[in-house]
Parts: sequence; C-alpha cells; structure tokens
Amino acid sequence: MSTETERMLSYFDPCFDAAKVKECFSEVLNNEVYAKNVTKLQSLIRRSGGRDLAIKTVENTAAVGFDHLIDKNSLRVYHGWNSCLWCMFLFVLIGVFATLGVFTGLYFTAE
Repeated sequence: MSTETERMLSYFDPCFDAAKVKECFSEVLNNEVYAKNVTKLQSLIRRSGGRDLAIKTVENTAAVGFDHLIDKNSLRVYHGWNSCLWCMFLFVLIGVFATLGVFTGLYFTAE
C-alpha cells in the first residue's frame, strides 16, 4: 500500500480532541433546535414504519433505483398543456380574432 493511501485511511492529523468532542456533544444536548429536530425525526420514524423499514427502503432504492416510483401518467400531464392553460389560450385566440373582426369592420365602414 502506498503512503498516500495509508495517509488517507488513517488520522495522522486529528481534527477532534477531547475538548472539541465535549463542546460538540454539549451543544447537541443543550441546543433546542437539535431537540426539536430529533422530535420531528422520531415522529417521522414512527409514522413511516420504523428504522427497519427505512433501512430496507434505502437499500432497495440503491439496488433497484427509483424510476418505478414515478407516476409517468401524471408527469406527462404536468409537462403537457393542462386544461386551464388550454382554455386561456382559446380565449386569447378568440379575443384576437374578435378584435380583428371589429377593427376590420370599423375600418371598411368608416368613410
């Protein structure tokens, strides 16, 4: 094994000492933001079936992929013209033709 690989796999220059570890742990234990986030995470875990199901889901997604989870029909609708946009397009088109008709009629009748 080369010395560069050995250096990457070991901690010659430690970035944590005992004081830094104590400071980080006390911050996690005493900060309310961390406590609130842990409570949210625990409720999500309970609702979703626990750690075992989460681990299985992550492993299955890594092995199989996630393309089968996407609903292709609804995705096609979102990327295409939806009915509201289509109706708005028709109203604008009818308005353009009606305006052209009115102004053309006024142009030829005005003397």
